[in-house]
Amino acid sequence: SEVAQAGTTLTRFQARRGTPETSGTTTIQLEINGTPVVGSDLSWTSVDAANAIKSVAISQAVSLGDHVSLRLTAAGVDAEDIQSEAGA
Repeated sequence: SEVAQAGTTLTRFQARRGTPETSGTTTIQLEINGTPVVGSDLSWTSVDAANAIKSVAISQAVSLGDHVSLRLTAAGVDAEDIQSEAGA
């Protein structure tokens, strides 16, 4: 998505994975304009409960027109749904 505010600093990134996989690791990372935000990696393994929410503190300035995206990787088969948000 594209930043619609004049400018702000994102201070938190959190995500929730729906149903856990039976094996493998699912990782999500926040990106601004295609560049990974340092320290924004969140990962789940098969031992994490369904709907497990994970959160990390970040400090990332964003400006009007910046493109915010997510990079999702999964070592297992059929990565599950991820719901995420970045907040100021």
